[in-house]
Amino acid sequence: MTDLPLIRLQPGRDKRVAAGHPWIFSNEIAMTPELREVPLGAPVRVEAASGKALGVGGFNRHALIAVRMLDRSPDAAIDTAFLRRRLAAALALRDTLFDRPF
Repeated sequence: MTDLPLIRLQPGRDKRVAAGHPWIFSNEIAMTPELREVPLGAPVRVEAASGKALGVGGFNRHALIAVRMLDRSPDAAIDTAFLRRRLAAALALRDTLFDRPF
């Protein structure tokens, strides 16, 4: 999904995300004037400073945790089907961990 806004991390700031951490802090982003126009919560593509794709996340330029990773695939479509799959997986995991519903 190449039409998403691009978040590029500062050099050396991709290690945690590449290792699976779900958050990107605001001080790790190479902020550009274009990013100031991205709506809060909008999905964005995330890349390392080298240009290596790291995935797709939700962006909030006003938060300390500026990006919350949603998928490690840079081509992931963040749509209704994506949310349904993720919620179904979460419910299935809950059912395996707990005997009674919440």
